[in-house]
Amino acid sequence: MMVHLRRIPRYTLVAIFCALIHNMILIGMDALGATVLLCQVASAAVLLPLGFWLQSYVTFRCERSWSGFLRYSAALITNFPIALVVLWLVRDELALPMWAAAPASSAALFCWNYLTSNWALSKLHSRPEPAHG
Repeated sequence: MMVHLRRIPRYTLVAIFCALIHNMILIGMDALGATVLLCQVASAAVLLPLGFWLQSYVTFRCERSWSGFLRYSAALITNFPIALVVLWLVRDELALPMWAAAPASSAALFCWNYLTSNWALSKLHSRPEPAHG
């Protein structure tokens, strides 16, 4: 349990950084007329490798490998339908702009992404935690 508690601040910082990039991609592409599906695909193309690098290095402090990246990608792809449903509900059904829908999607995925990232990356060889002093 203590391992998870120590990870939460690191995870939160990485998640906020990735959410900002995700929101910029969604809002920017929406402004250019892209569909919600295309916006999500573009965000995934950027954030899967970036998120894997940051989460494995900063949050979970584990070694990176291609098999780890594939496991992480498979886990994070599960958020794709969740994000699409949230975006559809907020943007299309509630008729709110993407600048409101994108953060709603990010908030909905915050906990889910921690659980799936933990599942994917906790199986990789860990580096030791730095000494507190």
